[in-house]
Amino acid sequence: MEGLRNYIKVNLKSTKKPLIVRTSLKAIEPELSPSKFIRIHKSYLVAISEITAVSKNSISIKETELPVGETFRDSIDKLTRKEL
Repeated sequence: MEGLRNYIKVNLKSTKKPLIVRTSLKAIEPELSPSKFIRIHKSYLVAISEITAVSKNSISIKETELPVGETFRDSIDKLTRKEL
């Protein structure tokens, strides 16, 4: 999910065209399971199961590379330690 101010763009596996929903990442984040989704940047929230690679400053989902915000690096570090 990508935050676009008062909207979010939701990319789904089932369709190539993303959904545009009138809400914010801040509003939707509490509704999602923290064991399945992780906030990686002020503008990005991703499904943990879809992460294919993790580096210090970015994560990859298949061929798409997304930035990891400085504020969210600790949660990415905890996630990688938990998976090891």
